[in-house]
Amino acid sequence: MTDEQAELTSALRKMAADRGLEPRVGNVAAGELRVGAHPVVHTSHPAYGYRIRAAGGVVVV
Repeated sequence: MTDEQAELTSALRKMAADRGLEPRVGNVAAGELRVGAHPVVHTSHPAYGYRIRAAGGVVVV
């Protein structure tokens, strides 16, 4: 989810609730995988970009 206004937000929130989870923005580390959330200027509401790093490369979305 890139922002609270994303078109899939309601579907993601329902899927998370069905599993006892609550979606939130944050950083994740698992082994060599690192995902970092970074605030970006995109619209009139908070939005995020992500830097994904693993052994062998980095992708920014």
